[in-house]
Order: sequence, then C-alpha cells, then structure tokens
Amino acid sequence: MLALSRTVQAHLSIAQPAIAALVAARGIPPVRVMALGFVAAWSGLHAVFALNDLVDHQLDRARFAHLKSYRGFDVDAAIVRHPLAQGYLRRRHAMVWILALGGVALVLALELAPMSALLLGIAVVLEVGYCVLARVSAWKVVLTGVMVGLGALAGWFPVTSETGWGLVVVFGWMALWEIGGRNVVNDWADLEEDRVLGVRTVPSVAGPQAASRVVLAGNVGATVLGMAVAGPAGLPWWYVPVAGAVGLVLLVAPSVRLARTYCEVDAHRLFNRASFYPPVMMVAVGAGYVLVDWTRRAFELLVG
Repeated sequence: MLALSRTVQAHLSIAQPAIAALVAARGIPPVRVMALGFVAAWSGLHAVFALNDLVDHQLDRARFAHLKSYRGFDVDAAIVRHPLAQGYLRRRHAMVWILALGGVALVLALELAPMSALLLGIAVVLEVGYCVLARVSAWKVVLTGVMVGLGALAGWFPVTSETGWGLVVVFGWMALWEIGGRNVVNDWADLEEDRVLGVRTVPSVAGPQAASRVVLAGNVGATVLGMAVAGPAGLPWWYVPVAGAVGLVLLVAPSVRLARTYCEVDAHRLFNRASFYPPVMMVAVGAGYVLVDWTRRAFELLVG
C-alpha cells in the first residue's frame, strides 16, 4: 500500500503545504494546525499518489513490457514500482486504501479550513485529468503544475484567510518546481517507454533540446521565487542567499548539466535531487522564523 502511494515522495511532498503554512503565518503556526495539518497532508498526498497509479494501472501494466533497467536510487520506486500494475495488489484493495485516506484528509481539511478541502477536491480532479490526458497532449504538464501549486496552498488557509503576494509567490514557486524539477525530468527518464506506448510528454513530443529549456526555465524560476518569498514572508536577509544556494545545488546546476548531455541518467538524478528541494526549503524558511523570534526576544531582554 505504501509503495502504491510512493510513500517516500509523498512524505517529501508534505513540505509543500508546510511551506505555505509557514509563509502565511509569517512564523511557526500553532501546534494544533501543525498536528492536524501533518495528518491531513500525509493522508491526502498518499491518496493522490495512489490515485495516479489506480487510474494509470492499465498503461503501467503495458509499460512493464518495455521497462529498461536502471541501477540507482529512485525516489518514486523506493519500495516497489507500480505494485498494482505488477499484480501485488488488487484494484478493490487500492480503492479502499484511497477512499479511506481521502476521507481522513477531507475531514481534517474541513476542520482546518473549508478552502483547504476545496483545494484538495480540485487537486484530485486535476490529477485524474492529468492521467486521462496521458496519450492526448503534452500540455498536461500545466495541469500538474497547477495541481501542486494549489495543493501547497491547502496549507495556507488553516493559518489565515488573508491573501496577498505571498500566496501568489508560493503558488508559482511550487508550480514551477513541479514542472521543472519533477514532472518533465521524470518523463525524460521514461522517454523510451513513453515513445513506444504513445504517451505524449514534453520530452517525447518536443524533443530533448526543448525539454531541457523547459526544465532549466522552470528550475531557475522556482529558485528565484524561492528567494523572492522573503519579502512578503518577512524572512531575514540571510535567507535570500541560502535559498539561492539551495536552488543552485538541487535544481539549477543539475538542469544545466542535463541541457549539455541530454542524458536520461542525468534526468533521473535531477529528479531525485529536486525531490528533496521542498523539505530543505521548509527547514530554511522555518529556521528563518525561529532565528528572527530568538533575536527579537534577546533584544527585548536586553532593552528590558
């Protein structure tokens, strides 16, 4: 069941709504929000990742006839790749798992903020639409970017109902990261299989050169927005160079390498590295707020 939900990727993805919650609160959110939000995000993300495999299980079954060997760590297949398509699970078991987790996520989202529940529902619709368009259009990459951006904002509204530039920046930040750091490069790693199966992706339709430009633009944009969030979020000055360095190491440098080599192995390495970008940035944002709070308290003690 955890393999069906790509549990390593799902756990790493919890950082996306967590970042939105930190920025919305302009500090560390209340304990209740963090606790309920973690369970809601855990359940919702595991349900959505599993839903992807459920909708795509016929395509994934055909994919196994054309799988190429890959040696190395794969975030998405840390346990078993597509266990439903391989016959390790039955469809009814997968459906029960998805419905149970989705129900928990929905109830907790409603408890936290009705808007978060609405965003969860929209994300599910976009995920199904993305899967349905597998052999129809490479433009489905836009759907997954919007889906991840909106999913991240589910962490915003339990903290505040106010909107502003911070919300817009977080949405764009996570959407560009999804497109450049995760979606296109993951499709690139599956390029040979997708061409045989008729799956339309940016690499299979536009070719490696155009795909490398999309990847580089998305990851540069994500890095810039990750730095720019410091303004509306009220983060300290040192956060900006830290965010830039993290983006350079995890996103931009591997993207430049991929643009030079057009190698599927480099695409896979970029995907793995980029998957850890949101958790690292979550720590950076949280540390920024903690240090600001400590500095404020120390100043108050000195003045007092």
